[in-house]
Amino acid sequence: LVPVGSLCVWDTKPVMLQGTRVAGPGLDNKVGVFLALLLTSELMDRQIPGRLRFHATTQEEGVMFGAGYAGRSVSAPEEDVRFAMVADATFGSDSSQDDGTFELGKGPVLGKGPILSRLHLEYLRGLASRLGIDYTLEPLVRSTGTEADVLSVSGQGIPAVLVSIPLRYMHSPVEVVDLDDVDTCLKLISKALQDGDLWSF
Repeated sequence: LVPVGSLCVWDTKPVMLQGTRVAGPGLDNKVGVFLALLLTSELMDRQIPGRLRFHATTQEEGVMFGAGYAGRSVSAPEEDVRFAMVADATFGSDSSQDDGTFELGKGPVLGKGPILSRLHLEYLRGLASRLGIDYTLEPLVRSTGTEADVLSVSGQGIPAVLVSIPLRYMHSPVEVVDLDDVDTCLKLISKALQDGDLWSF
């Protein structure tokens, strides 16, 4: 009845869980796009030291064609790209475990690895401390598995920083995130983008 090669998807809708948790399909990386939309609203009437460009890219789980286009589109000689801030999801859990997952509700997860900008990471860590925002570091020994991998080698290289939101049940139709983590990411990134120090590196 169903031809070979037919596309099938789970027919599930987002639902609110207890407290500030939400479950739904494709939250990796709809939560990153949601964060970007909140940022546009937050920064609409604020003074920004530079020009912001938001990209919601495709095929991040595979060949990253979308990130490649984004990187090429801002790598023209007339563009003055200072940095790329990538918002994504990372593997989450409900408790502190030594298994490479990060606890939901404990704030943003900041990526640290050889392909990411150390200067921008240290700036974000310092800002988070000044704002009283809890965060966790995610050690990434090679690539990040996110758009930051492509953006960091686009053109002459774009300094990239990775801010992730913990997400439980990754790559399932019932992914779970904590909206408190979205709020703290919003606060951190919004303050950072309004600060001339971030744009001076």
